[in-house]
Amino acid sequence: FELCQRVTILRDGRWVASEPLTGLTQDDLVRRMVGRDLAELYPKQDSRVGETALSVRRLTREGVFRDVSFEVRRGEIVALAGLVGAGRTEVAQAVFGVDRADAGEVRVDGTVLRPGSPTAAMDAGLALVPEDRRQRGLVMEMSIERNIGLTGLDQLGRAGLVRRALERGRAADWAVRLQLKYGSLADHVGVLSGGNQQKVVLAKWLA
Repeated sequence: FELCQRVTILRDGRWVASEPLTGLTQDDLVRRMVGRDLAELYPKQDSRVGETALSVRRLTREGVFRDVSFEVRRGEIVALAGLVGAGRTEVAQAVFGVDRADAGEVRVDGTVLRPGSPTAAMDAGLALVPEDRRQRGLVMEMSIERNIGLTGLDQLGRAGLVRRALERGRAADWAVRLQLKYGSLADHVGVLSGGNQQKVVLAKWLA
């Protein structure tokens, strides 16, 4: 019974603390889990809002969403919120070109993107980090380094041949930057934890 009244906390596979639950707050738990105060997780940063970078005008997919318009200016974070099935994911996929919109337009820095073309979106500097990383964000049968390099194959080789040293170097660089926990970059991405798989998705686009 006494054990049920205590909590044991691990971080990066190592014991951090074991103490009574009584008097332990949520902030205390987070502080022990991540190793710093809760207020430092998402520190407020000053940012200067600039000109419009992304403009979506009257975007429509019949039967899915209709007449969606918004702008994102440099220095801004804009969120689409709604219940499951409200169309948030579908709007994002249409903006990126995964799904072709029936009407409306998407502009990046004033230039209209070709509808239904993820390649045009990528060339314009857009990225899509999907909510279902396993089905839409990663190729689970491929290695960590190959997944990170997927969006930059044209920079990693020539005539369709990938230079493995460049691919591995880029993956190693971003693995360090995002503090990826892994055994070998040659391992299948499926062996990683969910959080580390998400880091690989982010690394793919940031690279």
